[in-house]
Amino acid sequence: MSTALGGSHDLIVRSSWRALDETLTRESIDGCVVDADHPNRADAHSEVEALRKKYPRLAIIAYADITGELEFYDLGELGVDGVLLADQHSAADIRALVDRALAANTAERVATALEARFGELGSRAVSWTVEHATSETSSEQFAAAMGRTPRGLVSALHRSGLPAPKTLQLWGRLLRAGEYLGRDHCTVEETAFLLGYSTASSLARAMKKNTGLTASEVAERGGLVCVHAALFSRVGHTIKGHTIKKKRVLKSLLVLLAGAVQIGCASVGGAGS
Repeated sequence: MSTALGGSHDLIVRSSWRALDETLTRESIDGCVVDADHPNRADAHSEVEALRKKYPRLAIIAYADITGELEFYDLGELGVDGVLLADQHSAADIRALVDRALAANTAERVATALEARFGELGSRAVSWTVEHATSETSSEQFAAAMGRTPRGLVSALHRSGLPAPKTLQLWGRLLRAGEYLGRDHCTVEETAFLLGYSTASSLARAMKKNTGLTASEVAERGGLVCVHAALFSRVGHTIKGHTIKKKRVLKSLLVLLAGAVQIGCASVGGAGS
């Protein structure tokens, strides 16, 4: 696991639940991978449940030896953001799962900040676009995920005070870009590559057109929070400072024989044209 995550995260190893909690109390941490069977399953589940209650914004990925579907359900009930199977050894798969869990957690925090203004469907729609920003998704897939027809989703978003699906999907990508640029310290080229843009300049133009900010300004002014404020001020709502902190110590956590990790971009090279 250290090999899989070390290229994109600085790992800080913690070997006990107490040590993990002390680190979380002391520092601002984005996420953790925890051994869901240490020292035994019952105690580990109690510890995970306590983590979720104490640190609601923390992304939690459970490392577990799963033998049946019910065990996935049990972990879901505890509020974990992802499950890393004990027999999963592919470095690429491990990185992808951790990245998806962090994205899901970010999306949930964004949705929580927006629900009072845009309602359950509106906030869920924004959350979906953030979580799926790195995937090739169509408006039809977006609508299906919301339980609507494409035309029905357009109407529902309009009633909620939000733009059309294609625009909202673009906003989801820009919000993720803000996270990569601000929290992860990715370059514009790396961010464009991760989000499927053909060139860095394409992302830079989209960011400038929709937020009025350059990529460097986004990185310097808080990343996700900065982009969020620029986009949603147009529809009468900005994110609460207590919901997503403007300045964070950029770390997440790996526990198993566990560790905290500082999030950062791995070297991915320039975006293709």
